Amino acid sequence: MKNLSYFDTFAATIASTSEKFTPAKVLMGIWNAPVIGIVLLWNLLMVWQRRADMRLQLRSLDNRALNDMGMARSDARRESDKPFWQG
Repeated sequence: MKNLSYFDTFAATIASTSEKFTPAKVLMGIWNAPVIGIVLLWNLLMVWQRRADMRLQLRSLDNRALNDMGMARSDARRESDKPFWQG
């Protein structure tokens, strides 16, 4: 299934109904937009937190664990040195 943005979903819902496009429906979309923005920001912060945690864990692995993953110490160091916002 294709990931649709909130606005695409809202427009598709309105377009698929036989009801008129009323001001109440427009206001509903306007009031929901800040909530969607907060949710998107929260999700981004959680992704950044997971990256930071995974990079700390990667840095703490010993050579045996890195070899089991097929990763050299230099690769692990390069990955763990990246800032949390960089994918």
